[in-house]
Amino acid sequence: MKKKRYIQILAIALAGMMVSCEKTNIAPNFFIGDDSLVEMSWYAHMNIHAAYGNQETMELDVNGDGEADLVFFSFAQDSAGEGDKRGSSVWAANKSVEIGYLASAEDLFSMAKTVDGQRIEYIYNERSHFYCEECQDLGRHNETFFTSPAIFLQGDSLGSNIEWSTYTHILSNFDQSKVQTGHKNNGPIFNYIVSGFWATVEHGYMVFRIKEGLKNYRYGWLKMSVTDHRAVNISEMGVQKDL
Repeated sequence: MKKKRYIQILAIALAGMMVSCEKTNIAPNFFIGDDSLVEMSWYAHMNIHAAYGNQETMELDVNGDGEADLVFFSFAQDSAGEGDKRGSSVWAANKSVEIGYLASAEDLFSMAKTVDGQRIEYIYNERSHFYCEECQDLGRHNETFFTSPAIFLQGDSLGSNIEWSTYTHILSNFDQSKVQTGHKNNGPIFNYIVSGFWATVEHGYMVFRIKEGLKNYRYGWLKMSVTDHRAVNISEMGVQKDL
């Protein structure tokens, strides 16, 4: 059942659709990756890849006004005893540009083992591929919630059911960090959790829209790849021509 649910979630992510009652002016023949109705830009070195112990940001102007509209963020940390944590995200730098996103909830599971008399607990989700042969299933199931930019593939139509916002959305995040419980008598707890969908495809298209007036929008897409959760590369941008 867990595998079936993951496949369903990933299929929704690739389709990039969420139910919404908002009606917008999406061009009926606006197809992702099609350069016939858009102004194109190509990038040779638009990328970030944070080294461990560092973080990087990358700004992108999508409406040609000389100001940053989208901000990409990458980080990586691996402190002694605290575990590995690395990831990437994106948000809009102003309210005139919005990102098309997918909201997701995934099951979290708990297992534990005893080492030299000390109990060690692990919290994980299925996509992290956590495995512990000597662990005991604690039978505790929770959920993790996150939003991730919807992934489109070349040739997809944008449709009108996608959710939009200026907020921060996870591209991909791997959390293998130690949880601070605050209880001295408890053993350590470690995460093994993967969030965001962008590490699941070699290349995908992230969509955005530019607000013009009260209810008019121009739509655009970025061809992107995310590797190792923390490396983001943008190779193309297409923005719908003036309405």
